[in-house]
Amino acid sequence: MINVIKHKNIFLSISLLLGITSLVVTLARGMNLGIDFVGGSLMELEFSESVSKENIEENLNNIENKQEIIGNVRIQSANNNVFVIRSRELNDKNHETVKESLTKLEGYKELSFTRIGPVVGDQLRSKAITSIIIAIIIIILYIAYAFRNIPSPLSSWYFGLIAVIALVHDVMITLGVFTALQLEIDSFFITAMLTVLGYSVNDTIVVFDRVRETVVRKLETSFENACNYSIRSTIMRSINTSVTLLITLFALYFLAGPSIQNFILALIVGVTIGTY
Repeated sequence: MINVIKHKNIFLSISLLLGITSLVVTLARGMNLGIDFVGGSLMELEFSESVSKENIEENLNNIENKQEIIGNVRIQSANNNVFVIRSRELNDKNHETVKESLTKLEGYKELSFTRIGPVVGDQLRSKAITSIIIAIIIIILYIAYAFRNIPSPLSSWYFGLIAVIALVHDVMITLGVFTALQLEIDSFFITAMLTVLGYSVNDTIVVFDRVRETVVRKLETSFENACNYSIRSTIMRSINTSVTLLITLFALYFLAGPSIQNFILALIVGVTIGTY
């Protein structure tokens, strides 16, 4: 089996390259924030006859002063002739204008209408960032406590710091993929990232625990050998667990509705990078 520690510079270089690329892409292109974070309106419509996104878009383009009323519109197809229309925040008058523009199509009914103001969006964005920061701090404290009896010269705080670097690595690359593809980043994405954090730190702690056991029992002559032995002892468990999870996620991605596909994709990317 490959000597991971011997080739650590190669693996660290790959991670560094992916991380820097993700950061550059995110800064250059900008995140495609959903209405959860920037405010806007969401209409969910069900049509009695088969229609296409192009049909809906064509009717919306006929609205007089379209840009002022609804701005840039994103139309997402769901199943059974259900479509989700995302636009700038609509007041009652503009909401009625949008519905009237669609009356030329076959009969439809509005399943739901959600309006999120910019202030609410700012609050959600702030809470999302706070939740991730709190999760990372708690992870550091937990690992520092769990590995407090690690023998000198190792430090439990060092273990906690390394775990957080690994978590930032997973989140940053996943964010880079979403930004590169200009996929919408909403509250589902934040939920996916918190899930990835929990899954990733679980894998990390399994390896750390094996390192501690190997060092305490002096199963290897050096710390480098202890790390390599620990990784080799746990790598197949990690891969098998992740592959089993990814099979389920891919099935959900292709079979579930479009409304949660980005959420599932974020999990797929995060779990894949985390396992690596």
